[in-house]
Amino acid sequence: MVALKRDSLVWRLLLLLGGAFAVTALLVFLMVNVRVSRVLRERGLEVYGQRAESIVRELDRQAQRLALTGQEEAYRADFQEAALRNLSDVHYREADPDGFPFVVDGHGVIQMHPWYPRGDLTYFDEFTHLREAGATSGQFAFVGRDGERHVAVVRYEAPWDWFVAYCVPERLLAAEARQIEAQLLVAWGIATVLVLAALAWLLIRETRPLLVLADAAEAMARGDLDREVEEERPGEVGVLARGFVHMRGAIRRQLAELRESEARYRKIFDAGADGLLLLDHDGTIVAANPAAGAIYGWSPQQLQGRSITSLLRDGDAELAQALRLPPADKPVHLEGITCNRERQQLETEISAVRLSFQGRSHAMVILRDVTEQRHLERQLLQSQKLETVGRLAGGIAHDFNNLLTPVLGYTEMLLEDPDLSAEARADLTAIQRAGERARGLARQLLAFSRRQVLEMRSLNLGETLREFAPILRRTLSEDIELVIDCQDADCQVHADASQVEQIIMNLAINAMDAMPDGGRVEILTVCRRITADAAGSPAGAAPGTYTSLVVRDTGTGVSPEILDRVFEPFFTTKEVGKGTGLGLATIHGIVSQHGGWVGLRNRPEGGCEVEILLPSLPTTSHLPDSEPAADDGRRQPGRGELIWLVEDDIMVRELVQNMLTRNAYRVQAFESADLCLATAESGVVADLVITDVVMPDLNGPELRDRLRERGLTMPVLFMSGYAGDALVRRGLADIRADFINKPIDPGALLQKLRRMLDASRERSS
Repeated sequence: MVALKRDSLVWRLLLLLGGAFAVTALLVFLMVNVRVSRVLRERGLEVYGQRAESIVRELDRQAQRLALTGQEEAYRADFQEAALRNLSDVHYREADPDGFPFVVDGHGVIQMHPWYPRGDLTYFDEFTHLREAGATSGQFAFVGRDGERHVAVVRYEAPWDWFVAYCVPERLLAAEARQIEAQLLVAWGIATVLVLAALAWLLIRETRPLLVLADAAEAMARGDLDREVEEERPGEVGVLARGFVHMRGAIRRQLAELRESEARYRKIFDAGADGLLLLDHDGTIVAANPAAGAIYGWSPQQLQGRSITSLLRDGDAELAQALRLPPADKPVHLEGITCNRERQQLETEISAVRLSFQGRSHAMVILRDVTEQRHLERQLLQSQKLETVGRLAGGIAHDFNNLLTPVLGYTEMLLEDPDLSAEARADLTAIQRAGERARGLARQLLAFSRRQVLEMRSLNLGETLREFAPILRRTLSEDIELVIDCQDADCQVHADASQVEQIIMNLAINAMDAMPDGGRVEILTVCRRITADAAGSPAGAAPGTYTSLVVRDTGTGVSPEILDRVFEPFFTTKEVGKGTGLGLATIHGIVSQHGGWVGLRNRPEGGCEVEILLPSLPTTSHLPDSEPAADDGRRQPGRGELIWLVEDDIMVRELVQNMLTRNAYRVQAFESADLCLATAESGVVADLVITDVVMPDLNGPELRDRLRERGLTMPVLFMSGYAGDALVRRGLADIRADFINKPIDPGALLQKLRRMLDASRERSS
């Protein structure tokens, strides 16, 4: 069957040689057929001419017999009539399928005819031409009464001046020729078929090796390299077969190497941690690895056939052009925004290089999703910035409190003078009011820097919020609707109540400022469980159980350009003189010091939402509350107890010494911890030690430890405007009974001293 394929060599040779033979044989047949037809026609006409001759001879014999009788001319006509009658009886009695004779006189008048009456001139012209030509024989054709074509063979009978014609149908003359023609045609067909079959057999036999090679080559083109080819053949066919086998072996080796290389690079391509895309010249994705599918939420098969623009922001034609046609001399590295299946924007590091693949120019694009990395970098930068500014703010607050301590202390001491004039009292009151405002600013700085000492206790955040709600309603303007929603009845946290209230107040005021034409503020609490892989978990919040405090407003929201800056210190969008820029920064510091998380986002329906997460306490946990400071409104003077005062700042040292001396305490002041220890070595023992926490040599907690090492267990009261890391490391941040903030409130100092001394006396007794 291979040999008879329409495009095969055998088929073409068979068509060529067989066609040539068939055409040649047909031409020969036509020439022979024409010659045979002519011969057969002439032979038929000769036969019918002989019949006409026999009639002429019969009439001649009758004419001779009549001449021998010597009869008259009249009798002669009768004799001719009898002869014609006798002739018609012989030939017309039964219809002769081969033809019939008829007689015409020399003038073309019919004397005897089966179709026409005697005397008819139907053949006048034909016989007139014969007489004029002086011919004694001839022939002519005509269409008879039956519509059939006839041929008349004519002979001249001289005695009676008659023309005897024998009429025969044309079909009878061609019948034998047609029979022979049909036989020749059959012979031509049989000969042609036999010759074609012989040619096909011969061509198939001789060209079979070439056909096998052609079939093997076609199979090899389809990828089938296992077709067997006989190599041991003589001549050019053998050379061709051996060359084919050698070429097939080389292709097998190259394909094996290519498959191995493709498998190796496919493993590298699929195992890449970065997303890999192969783009054709118009940006269509030809191939993608699983990492690219994971980045964009598609399978590698779904990415194939998509345009690279489907992974970019709308209208980012510049990036699409850079990825489709990267430079040919070196890779291009850039950062851009791509979009995943949900059209979420991803910060992406992109590398692209041009390469040739399957003979065409392509681009290999390497993608790395760095959205989380960039977010963490921004968080780290923000944390570092806040930490740096926090240290600065803490240091400023420390020095500021040291300066405020004598200002407020001396002011209060002066205000205690009963002989003070009203004008002087008014001035001192103004100074005290300004100092109190400065004290509040210092506290804000400490809250932001996370250096203040907290009064930590177990709080129900929902109850705290409900108790604080009346103050909030009085603070907010009348066109602001306040909605409190405590969804969980028992949201327990370990926090400083005053700091929590400050957070709520700051957020409520910020919300009011964002709604100058009125609006709605919603504050709600709810318990949340944060897991590392939970959808919607806040970025940066550690897994755990939290109490969520959410403050929402219906204001203008925050511009996306400044969302990353809202927690920066001193950053504000308010007019000059309308805000310090420490509100959200202070909240951030307080929440961070409580081990929590704070975040801000714009709401889709409008307005802003701030969420604060504070670590929740187990429902069965009961942490001891800090001892509240007693304040009965009266000064409690000393009873001659010896107080060691250790303070490196001379103004604070002199103020406290003066304050204690006025209230019946004996005070021994030291500007450093070393001087205090030296006095302790001399054997002098104080009833109580007041020491600054942060000092150049030994800090306050270290001084206490050194005294205890020497067996001195007197109570120690720490004071500081900046608690610092040393106090936190010593575990003193939550011991409010042994600590007092700067600027020092004289009344609070005296009350705390009295309580500590009385407690120490009870323990010793």
